[in-house]
Amino acid sequence: MNSMALRFLYKCVIAVRCASTNACTVPRKTKELKLTEKLSDQYPLEPEPAQPMFNVPGIIIVLIGSFIAIHVVRQLISPEMDEWLILRFAFSAGRFFDVSQILGGPFPGGTGAAVWSFFSHMFLHGSWEHLLINSLWMLAFGSVVARRFGWLRFLLFTLVTAALGAVGNLVIYWGEISLMIGASGAISGQMAAAIRLMFSSPGGLSNMQLTNFSGIRVLSLGQLLQVRGALMFIGVWLILNLVFGLSGFGTGGGIARIAWEAHLGGFLGGLLLFSLFDRRGN
Repeated sequence: MNSMALRFLYKCVIAVRCASTNACTVPRKTKELKLTEKLSDQYPLEPEPAQPMFNVPGIIIVLIGSFIAIHVVRQLISPEMDEWLILRFAFSAGRFFDVSQILGGPFPGGTGAAVWSFFSHMFLHGSWEHLLINSLWMLAFGSVVARRFGWLRFLLFTLVTAALGAVGNLVIYWGEISLMIGASGAISGQMAAAIRLMFSSPGGLSNMQLTNFSGIRVLSLGQLLQVRGALMFIGVWLILNLVFGLSGFGTGGGIARIAWEAHLGGFLGGLLLFSLFDRRGN
């Protein structure tokens, strides 16, 4: 997502906080608080210490560090070498049909790139701004999920949601040769997983980075969709992605576009596959 979408969603998050925590309304139990309190009564938990605000999981540092390192290398190599790199590691629907009449030969990278580009595209970014925005989103939402899953499950989850984001791109742009890069699909999956955690705990959204989610019993997907704050958050996220993605607003009017379909694929994957990776939930 671009910076304008980020600022707008932040304002909407504040509104969601008011709706889901009673911070801006009369002190009356809402439906979602009753749901989580009922769950807590049935399955009491021992209180756990809060997470330090700046306790960033190591896997988050490794991933963001790899994004930065690769982008620095791309700034140092020649434009020709950078193009060679992009053509072999970016994702494209063009890898899966005959492009010889268009390109005068097979798509660069061959069969191997058709497999690894489902994952490798997330390590490439179009600009420093693109990289910075994705890194901030990963710090905010990925950290919450990484603390819950542990580094290995979180890494596998990130790769799977990145691949599902690529599948979304493949479905929408089948028959085209456009290139897709960036970790937005994977980060959208992390955001969806964070939603499963945040709205399972009263006050989780407003104190996201301070709450210890490791002991939270997560609401089922059906229960989550009964929580007004979660529905508002998901609705705002979907609307922003469609508006900015389909209109191209905020891309500067060039050939670059926002990969809304990758965001959607990763987000749905994160929402639906959360329980598969949540060892504590099992």
